[in-house]
Amino acid sequence: MITKVPTYKDSYNPKIDYRLIAFSDMKKDFHECSLNDYMVYLGKIQPDNPLQVDMCKTKKAFELLKMKGVSIDIVDQCADMFKLCFNAEKRNRLKEFLFQLKMEHPFDDACELFMFIVKKKIFNEWSQKFAILLFNALLVQHQILPIIFYPYYLFDLCELVESGITIDSFKELILQKFSNSIHYNTAHELIDDEEVTKRVKKLSEELKSKYGVIHLTITGSFAKKTYTQYSDLDVILEMSDYKKIAEAEAFIQEKIKIPVDAIQANDSFTRLSDLQTYRIEVF
Repeated sequence: MITKVPTYKDSYNPKIDYRLIAFSDMKKDFHECSLNDYMVYLGKIQPDNPLQVDMCKTKKAFELLKMKGVSIDIVDQCADMFKLCFNAEKRNRLKEFLFQLKMEHPFDDACELFMFIVKKKIFNEWSQKFAILLFNALLVQHQILPIIFYPYYLFDLCELVESGITIDSFKELILQKFSNSIHYNTAHELIDDEEVTKRVKKLSEELKSKYGVIHLTITGSFAKKTYTQYSDLDVILEMSDYKKIAEAEAFIQEKIKIPVDAIQANDSFTRLSDLQTYRIEVF
């Protein structure tokens, strides 16, 4: 259980920003984060669908908020990026709310701001997205790790806000959502895809005899060659007994010394386009 707001010193894993921006659109499926999306985010290719266009605008807005701070003038510029019709009354209410923030307790202020935007629907149908962006911009300004709000719990969270959850209960819920950010921001030895494949291959006999692993496939960032010192190793395991998958995952992680995420070969998640395209068949 997380009891303390996690901070960072100089920088944090940039993929946290990518994920919080990509998933700020409620229409984005939890499992839909393709290499193509990531290349668009990095500016290496042009967006070719509405979700990618929205992601690029969201990235630009978040970078502006992080660089210039959360003020009504900067919020106006962000709203313009999305061509929002910003209601004058709601704009003034937001301006007054931002003015009264003391920033002595930035996490508390960020939570209050999130609740205010969602409850008052300050940005109408864009309120959830702007609540995420302004909330996280406040955190980053005070060197607190930002939070990824995945759609599957953002909807429920906003319903709780609208139904009158207390600020203390809201803060307790949000505090636990730092777990993903802490996970993504944990660095390890940087090894390349060839080395990690070699290390896993050496474990094949033990994985077969002790855990019933029939086939092992590397996917994710190591298969896509987008790995960093923050990347975990994603593996698809075909096993004779999937009850042992957690043990097999722990065994691989202990031996290769980087975090491992094991997926059952019969999981529907493995049918995603990226997992079919980017694969390293180890054995």
